[in-house]
Amino acid sequence: MHAVVCAMFTDLRKKGVEAPSLAVLARSNTLIAKISTDISTPRALNGSQLPAIPHELIWDAELTAAAAVVIASILEWPQRADGSGLTVTFHRIADFFRTKIAVEAEKPSKSAHKRVSQFSEDASLNAGGQVGKARAVKALAMAYAQGFVLSGDPVEDWKTARAILAGPEPLDAIYGAARLVRLFRATDALAEGLRRRWVEDGSYSGTADLVRRLLDRDRIQASEREPEGCLLMNIHKSKGKEYDGVIIVEGPFSGRFPSAREAPPHLTTRRVLRVAITRARRLVTIVRPADAMPLA
Repeated sequence: MHAVVCAMFTDLRKKGVEAPSLAVLARSNTLIAKISTDISTPRALNGSQLPAIPHELIWDAELTAAAAVVIASILEWPQRADGSGLTVTFHRIADFFRTKIAVEAEKPSKSAHKRVSQFSEDASLNAGGQVGKARAVKALAMAYAQGFVLSGDPVEDWKTARAILAGPEPLDAIYGAARLVRLFRATDALAEGLRRRWVEDGSYSGTADLVRRLLDRDRIQASEREPEGCLLMNIHKSKGKEYDGVIIVEGPFSGRFPSAREAPPHLTTRRVLRVAITRARRLVTIVRPADAMPLA
């Protein structure tokens, strides 16, 4: 994939496109995230050196922002040692799953509604001095009781707070969404905002409001920009847009064309591929595993 992206940029420039836009499209968000990681690292291939490729990941920003607000609430724990910090975090987790329901409006997760009720109830229990029985709730309560030391480095402190979510289900869903915060254009402004808060009073108080404001601003700006450079997204996110070049990717274990569950003549896959292919103004490349099913 790394070589294919580099090659398409070269081909587009040979065709006279001075500042080409290139979209890497897949059916699976998991596959897109993996490609993002892979092309971010320089590597050698067949005697050639492939540079890291600057790119933007177009994601379900609402869910990522909701996860970021959960982390922001954890950064405020040291200033809320009376137990209220954990209560606020439970409320923010409930908000995350409310957002998940909204994002998945066409096919909502059955468990998301349950999570909203669970963490809202746990917030009420915690406010009354009790701890819920769920493993995730106990894990957060233990982390809150143990506490953690903030360094004043916003990047490291963010990672420390985020690591608390690398626990049992459903915290892992929030942790996964929150890892994409680094891909927002607002990241530099966020780090600077957190650094300024620390310098002012030695804490990250008010971080949740800061995160929400910056990421909301970034989403608005992103929707108004013309596409440029390398952009990674699922095919659904590419609808209505055009790029100089498009690379359509099928993974060995995810984002298959067609899906094994889809019966011939694979009409859904054909419609999805048509959307992806017609996003390109000039060039299209399809990257598939060796064992991929025929498209014809």
